[in-house]
Amino acid sequence: MYHDVYLETPHESGLQNAGSQKYKVRLCDFEKQVKAVVDHCRAKEIPLSRVMFTFDDGGSSFSKFIAPILDVHGLKGYFFVSTHYLDTDGFMTRDEVANLHHNGHIIGTHSHTHPANLSKCDEKTIEQEWEKSVTCLQEIIQDQVVYASLPGGYISESIIKQLSSCGIHKVFTSIPTTRQEAIAGMTFIGRYPVTCSMNERHVINIFLKHSYVRCLKSIKWHILTVVKSLLGDNYLRIRSEILSKM
Repeated sequence: MYHDVYLETPHESGLQNAGSQKYKVRLCDFEKQVKAVVDHCRAKEIPLSRVMFTFDDGGSSFSKFIAPILDVHGLKGYFFVSTHYLDTDGFMTRDEVANLHHNGHIIGTHSHTHPANLSKCDEKTIEQEWEKSVTCLQEIIQDQVVYASLPGGYISESIIKQLSSCGIHKVFTSIPTTRQEAIAGMTFIGRYPVTCSMNERHVINIFLKHSYVRCLKSIKWHILTVVKSLLGDNYLRIRSEILSKM
């Protein structure tokens, strides 16, 4: 799971809150990581179709940097867009989204405004977040939108219900796992996040059966799950305060 790629500064593309910065990867590092994945798959005779490169938020780097690199290697990207930010500074235009779809990449919803914690929103807000985004994207690509990723990884029964109502078939989570789970007629798919501190060796390690990267990310996710449960609504505030001082 990626977010943004940048050439000179992380502020070039995507969301600019404190929590988003560690998920922004330098262009040169991203190029090395993609090439390393392709080389590994070819050496191990792993079909490239089994590798899913996913990208969240809808930053301008999706069309400017990421898609051209994937195209060179014959890879398909899964691009998840928070539609409220389209045609604004640092994000894709509607035409760029349409071109990604035209070139064979997958376009999916990442909610409309990317709430900090969608699971805490009321049912009407949850409904509007997914309906607005799906409707907007379908108008842009002139095709059905059946893929979604969860902003912040937050989930609830109301979110599941609304995703199903919007015709979503596959939902990408932030749970670091290779397992897939069927819920309400949809397939929920885990992902391993790539952060700015990771190099191509870390990324390749995710593919290994006995992966220390997988293990570390799984441990971190379980610890965070407990922390979020204990802190409740205070978690995001405390996290933001800590990150702003780093």
